[in-house]
Amino acid sequence: MNKPIHSARLERWLGKERVEALSSNFRGWYGPPVVLLDIPGGVRVNGDGDFSGTFERGAFMSAMDTLEVHAKRLTRRFGAMRLDPATLQMGGFTSISNALSSLSGGSGQLFAGGNIQKVGIAPGAVGDCVDLFYVGNNPGAGAAPAAVPGGTVPTNATTGAMNFNSPAPTNQFTMLIGADMQSSVAAMSVMLYDRLFSVLQTASSSTTHAVTGVQTRYNSTTQGQMNYAGGNFMFISAQSTLGAVSHNWTVCQYTNQANTAAQSFPSITGTSGCVADALDMPAGQWFAPLVSGDTGVLQLTQTQCSVATVTGNATFNVGHPIGIMSFPLANFVYPFDWLTNRSLAPRIMDGACLALLQLPVSANSATTFTGNIYGGQQ
Repeated sequence: MNKPIHSARLERWLGKERVEALSSNFRGWYGPPVVLLDIPGGVRVNGDGDFSGTFERGAFMSAMDTLEVHAKRLTRRFGAMRLDPATLQMGGFTSISNALSSLSGGSGQLFAGGNIQKVGIAPGAVGDCVDLFYVGNNPGAGAAPAAVPGGTVPTNATTGAMNFNSPAPTNQFTMLIGADMQSSVAAMSVMLYDRLFSVLQTASSSTTHAVTGVQTRYNSTTQGQMNYAGGNFMFISAQSTLGAVSHNWTVCQYTNQANTAAQSFPSITGTSGCVADALDMPAGQWFAPLVSGDTGVLQLTQTQCSVATVTGNATFNVGHPIGIMSFPLANFVYPFDWLTNRSLAPRIMDGACLALLQLPVSANSATTFTGNIYGGQQ
C-alpha cells in the first residue's frame, strides 16, 4: 500500500492538471492517506502530495482512451445495435448491482435513495472550496446546526445526509462499492466524507466560545481501531454571507487523537465577504492545520473570531474523509468501481452522515454534481 505510484502513468490516466491539483490540495495533510475512488487499483494521496498504492494502468492509454476502446468492443459485440451513450456511461451500476447481489446476498443499496444532485455555488475565487451539505436538491439542503456551546452531531437520518440503511445483523458493516457521477464543470473534485460534528457561531463576536458537543463516530484514541480519531479534520464554512471585513479565526482549540486537550489550531485567515456555503479559509485549503505531530481532531472545544465587526454566521465542522472523486471532463458520467477492490473499499460507519465537500475549485463557477453512489454490506 505504501509503494510509490509512477507519476507519468497517473498523469496519463487522469491528466496532468488533475494530478497536480490533487497533489497540491493534500500538501500538509496530517491524516492517513485518502483513497482516490476514480482510479482502478488501490491509489491513495498522501500528506506530502505524493501518491502510493497499486496502479497498473496508464502505461499507454488514458482513462478516456480505455473507455473508448471498451465502447468499440461493445459495438462490435452487439453488431448493428446502436449503443446509447447514456446507457454506456451508466452501465456500471447494473453490473455492480448484480455482482454485489451474488457476493453479499442482495444487500447493495443506493445512498440518498439514488439520483443524487448537489447544486453548488460560485465560491468567489479559484482555489476556494464549497460545503455542499447546505445546498440541494438531493439530499435536500441541511439545516444550520445548533449554536455554541452544544452544536449538533449529525447522523444518516439528518436532513442533508445521504441516508442509507445500517446493516443487520450488527456483525456486518457497510462498504463503499462505487458510483456513477458527473460534474457540470470540468477539472473539479469532491470528497465523500462522514460529517461528524457541526456548531454554529456568530461571526460578530471576538470573545472565546466553549464548545461542549462530542462526536460519536471516529472517537477512539487507539491507533489501528476502525473508529480511530486520526484523520478527523476541521473546516469552517459561511452559513450566511459574511461582512466584508478582514478577520481571522484564532485561539480555536481542540482535543487531539491522543486525548490531549487544549491544543490550539494555528490562526486561520478568513475571507472578507465570504459567500454562503463557501469555506471561510485561505484559497487552496480544505482542512484546518493542527499542532505539529497531531493527526486528528477528537473534539472541537473552543472557537473565536479575531474581530467583532464581521456580520453573519459561520459553522465549524469536523469530518472524516472516505474518498475522492475527480472529473477531468464536464457532463460525462464517470464510473467509480470499488467492487473489484473490496479489500480496499472504504468502510462506512453505522449512522454515518455522508456528505460531499468540493475541493479547491478550478474555476469560479457554480458546479452541479449528479449521479448515484452505492454501497453494500459485508
